[in-house]
Amino acid sequence: MARARAAVTAVVDTNVVAYVLLGTESVVDEARDALAKVATLLAPAHWEAELANVVRMAVRTGLLPAGEGPARLGLARRLGIESVPTATLCQGACCGRSRRALPSTARCSSSWPFAPDVAC
Repeated sequence: MARARAAVTAVVDTNVVAYVLLGTESVVDEARDALAKVATLLAPAHWEAELANVVRMAVRTGLLPAGEGPARLGLARRLGIESVPTATLCQGACCGRSRRALPSTARCSSSWPFAPDVAC
């Protein structure tokens, strides 16, 4: 019987997804385990562009056969990662709350340049 995912939300880095898709031996098991333990996966909105570049370079260098690139990107889309605007992730980080807990009008007070007027 498959183990249920815990009620955990995490922001996933593109590298973790790339490790899984490319089967990076030294870290693939750890990356798969991490993804399996999270109920809600979030990523900055640009993660798919970053991943497409990683896959393109893997094809270009011969790590993946040319026809395999689109298939790997398709697998990534099926992981259920939710793309989130970077500013939203920044607000959640500086306020110490999950994105879902933030009202749409949330602002955090911070001197951080990406969210200078956010007030929790």
